[in-house]
Amino acid sequence: MDRLPAGAVGRSQVRQTPRIGVTLDYFPEGYGGFSPVAWQALRVNYFTALYTVGLLPVAIPLLPQQAVGAMIDELDALVISGGDFDIPPRYYGKEEEPGLGRVAEPRTVWEWGLLHEALGRDLPILGICGGMQLLNVACGGTLIQDLPTVGNMGHQQQNPRCEPHHAMRWREDSPWSGEVWQVNSTHHQAVDEVGPGLQVWGSAEDGIVEAIAALDGDLLGVQWHPEYLFEAGIEGGVLAFWADRVRKSLG
Repeated sequence: MDRLPAGAVGRSQVRQTPRIGVTLDYFPEGYGGFSPVAWQALRVNYFTALYTVGLLPVAIPLLPQQAVGAMIDELDALVISGGDFDIPPRYYGKEEEPGLGRVAEPRTVWEWGLLHEALGRDLPILGICGGMQLLNVACGGTLIQDLPTVGNMGHQQQNPRCEPHHAMRWREDSPWSGEVWQVNSTHHQAVDEVGPGLQVWGSAEDGIVEAIAALDGDLLGVQWHPEYLFEAGIEGGVLAFWADRVRKSLG
């Protein structure tokens, strides 16, 4: 049987529910936890939240780079998840600075390929926490490598992640024009220079970028973890908004 053209299934009306690829966190051999060899995992609340807003989330394992195109062929949109890792600074033209955490080179290489393939095909993309940071870098932006090193201690909460930690304000040109939301916060890096083509949609009171977007929200990054707040019933509507953008992208 001949192979279908790229996107022939994924971007058609064949599926009633959009199929959303969700990347997994990566833990190298010797990290511990689930297995002594390299392993991948992601919290259930990512998948439950995306399914509840009308999407069909599927886990994307780390594969060789030559699998990127075939993987994107099967998807209608892409979610780059967060995780316990930092992006190597060379991806945004910087040297390593004090405070840089664990890098996950295999994960970053894989997600970098997925992101650029998805961008090239105009697929909707949602970046969550570290996923927002990678989206910004993929679009030409840079990162603050360690907030505590530059004197900002307010973005790593100790209370449960299903509880808010600080306020953020949506910009007037965002769908939530001027609204103030309470969000959780579990990151030590942040967006510095915003990538060309992206807009800042929201910021914390201390100026840290909390949301970036392009194409009316088809490309969307949030620095907090909406899946935890969704689980607690206080998410606000970001996931439902992006799910609607995905459906509109399919025509």
